[in-house]
Amino acid sequence: LPEMDHNVIEATEWPQDAKKSVRYVLFKTKFAHARVQKRFGLTEQVFSEQGLTWKEIELRGSNKIVQALELPLFCAWVGFHLARLNNVDPGPEPWIPKFKERLGKP
Repeated sequence: LPEMDHNVIEATEWPQDAKKSVRYVLFKTKFAHARVQKRFGLTEQVFSEQGLTWKEIELRGSNKIVQALELPLFCAWVGFHLARLNNVDPGPEPWIPKFKERLGKP
């Protein structure tokens, strides 16, 4: 979150049209340091003052490891449902094999 605050908040001013289409999601955890928890509230204030659309999602896992697994699983489900809503096959991802092929080259 500290790095996001530094980079994303500065970048949210431009382009102005992005405010109409970009949505921010903040994943919160009860295990975050108190200073990071304070940053969430301040980040939400800045987003609201800038007229940005954002949503807060509280991770529910009972410990840090469960929450670390919860986040990618949640994002995978969102991707799956978005693919279904847009009538896109969520299975084939042509960019990953291309990326791995390029990664294997010297």
